[in-house]
Amino acid sequence: MRMLLESLKWWASVIGWLAALASWFQIIIVLGLGREEILNHQWKFFVFIFLWIIITCSYFNAMFAVAQPVPKEYHVDGNDDGEERNVEVRRKASKLNVFSVNYCNSCHVLKPLRAHHCKICRRCILRMDHHCPLLQVCVHHHNHKFFLLFLFWPCCLGIFVTIITLPYTFRTAYILWWGGTLSSEHHLLNSAIMNAVVIAVSVGSLLKTQLQSLLSNRTTIEDSQLSFLDEDEMNHEFSIFDLGSRMANFCSIFGKFPLTWLLPIYTTPGDGVNYNYVVRCGREFAAPTPPPRKKRFWKLC
Repeated sequence: MRMLLESLKWWASVIGWLAALASWFQIIIVLGLGREEILNHQWKFFVFIFLWIIITCSYFNAMFAVAQPVPKEYHVDGNDDGEERNVEVRRKASKLNVFSVNYCNSCHVLKPLRAHHCKICRRCILRMDHHCPLLQVCVHHHNHKFFLLFLFWPCCLGIFVTIITLPYTFRTAYILWWGGTLSSEHHLLNSAIMNAVVIAVSVGSLLKTQLQSLLSNRTTIEDSQLSFLDEDEMNHEFSIFDLGSRMANFCSIFGKFPLTWLLPIYTTPGDGVNYNYVVRCGREFAAPTPPPRKKRFWKLC
């Protein structure tokens, strides 16, 4: 029964987002750009179409990107009990060089670094950031970029629609100021403009929070746990994945090629299991020096 309810919630989310995207497209194109702006400024139409398409692609990729399962070498025999299981877990942790031993009693796996068990998805998720209630999916290693793009591009679209509809907004305010009345079409378009403003502000705020975590190479779950630690524990537990620069942390999700950063295509390096992390030496953190490599103008990290 629970799985049926979760499936219904997932499909309701998909249908709801598709309906929202389609209705917003119709309102802005037909009532806004389709009236007069499109005849004189066709670039507005093409920019809106581009933004709408890339938002839709980012949404579908974020929704349907498959979260890869925990590798088989991390699985532990669920039939073992007590001391036998503990011995097996410690043996696997030593073999796989897992410095933080976290065993999942539900999935019977030794959780890799940064992996967490999602009670809603009922499985362990590699580099789990959080379970998104709006998309009804987990944000993880394999769809984190798409999720960030799904925040970035709607924010751009909201700002774009707000700016290009400013003349219409001023005309509407002028009509209302002098006691005029608005038609139902005007009210519908006004609601779409207000929706654009709300999206630009709210989604932009969420995007800012996500980018702050990304530039520190921390997930939302890791950020939420910071409040329970003192300063020394905070640095030891949750700053070890910081690669030393914001650009390197950014590239850990978006990849090394700037031309693909804003496109909804998968460019995240790594497998979601193995990570570079710094090693604590006394009070300092030291990371191995990477070998020198040739610099190219299209590689920034």
